[in-house]
Amino acid sequence: MKSHVQILRALFFALALSLGFAGVVCAQEITGSIVGTVKDANGAAVSGATVTVTDSGTKLVMRTVQTNDDGQYTVRDLAVTTYDISVEAQNFKKHVESKVQVDVGRRRNLDITLEAGNIAA
Repeated sequence: MKSHVQILRALFFALALSLGFAGVVCAQEITGSIVGTVKDANGAAVSGATVTVTDSGTKLVMRTVQTNDDGQYTVRDLAVTTYDISVEAQNFKKHVESKVQVDVGRRRNLDITLEAGNIAA
């Protein structure tokens, strides 16, 4: 009878341990992000610029965000791959950064300086 109790205790402990590890596995991060600041040639923040993130391989637009009043932007929860980043703002030339790598759990910093121009195309 004692051996049955010991076996049941061991099984209960193993079950509790494996359920605890299941929570750890689910909590693992599988994405990365791109953050940065958009400025003009004089170093002033460009507010309201459109930042478009496109998968380099599939050419699908993954996300579009706007810069805040300080010219900052954040694109979270991106799958691990390479992206083309385009930035457009009124009275500035379009800027493109190609093959920007996003890695698991990493914040990729990508600051952009826009050139003055009369087109945003």
